[in-house]
Amino acid sequence: SGSQTWHTDKSVYVDLGATGTRLSLSAGLNSSDRTWLPAVSARQPLIGPVVLTTTVADTGSEINKSITAGFSRTW
Repeated sequence: SGSQTWHTDKSVYVDLGATGTRLSLSAGLNSSDRTWLPAVSARQPLIGPVVLTTTVADTGSEINKSITAGFSRTW
């Protein structure tokens, strides 16, 4: 017999109007931990399609902190 694993997420975000900043609060639950693990992030547009995202997330054993930059272009 095989084992099954699952994962679910819940999230809410707030856009801060003219600044373009998006604040997000989320929590994830999976079949192995059975504990809701929270995360908070902020996404800020910089120049043109370049955005900066900062995230702090609980993994259950430590707190992960990250800063990432990226871009997106649709044509």
